[in-house]
Amino acid sequence: MKNKRITSLLMSVCLAFVLSFAAACGGLSGGDSRFALSGSEKRLELRGKVVSVEKANQQITVAHEEIKDYMPAMTMPFVLKDEWAFDKLGPGDQIAAALIVDGPRSWLQDIVITKATSDSSASESGSQATGKPGTEVPDFRLVNQDGKQISIHDYRGKALLLTFI
Repeated sequence: MKNKRITSLLMSVCLAFVLSFAAACGGLSGGDSRFALSGSEKRLELRGKVVSVEKANQQITVAHEEIKDYMPAMTMPFVLKDEWAFDKLGPGDQIAAALIVDGPRSWLQDIVITKATSDSSASESGSQATGKPGTEVPDFRLVNQDGKQISIHDYRGKALLLTFI
């Protein structure tokens, strides 16, 4: 009987030690204690353009728009909770994220990234889409409101107005 009590006591002490150690390491809290919420935090919407990414410091610098009822537009660094984003983000990318402000601490989470276009032909083709006076319109075919196929080539030298409804 005495051995059972000692064994039970030892198991209880070991279990308490393991639980304490796991909690101290964050194993039971579900994540990094830097991002633990107090219950009085503010959640604000942030939109902006990434200026730099510092994976080693877990921060990004963002030129952000005005954050309504909080701060004017400016460029500043933010701690980023979403670690996966460091491998995806680059200068020039547009982001939308939740800015969490909890007392003196703040960070970005739930980030959505819109990649900056690095293809210079995209900007060139954008300028060609409006065309320049005297530039020939490429030939293409459309189906009109009567179900008849028409070709831009058929209207060469004539005024033509196209609408898409």
